[in-house]
Amino acid sequence: MPRKLATVHPIGGAIISKNIETGVVNDKGEVFGVDGLYICDSSVFPKALGVPPSLSIASWSRYVSHHILERLS
Repeated sequence: MPRKLATVHPIGGAIISKNIETGVVNDKGEVFGVDGLYICDSSVFPKALGVPPSLSIASWSRYVSHHILERLS
């Protein structure tokens, strides 16, 4: 039977970084160069977390949402 490669929790692709040369979003989840566009899912994590990511994703989403609310007020 052939072996199949599987990823249970896809992570990465829009990495958090200090600048656009090494990542996609800043520490508040805002996409570099696109004012008002935020990413608050697991794509911002640079690698698999080693545990089911549900709590980490929820925490990151809450963190980003607070920054969005601050910006709107």
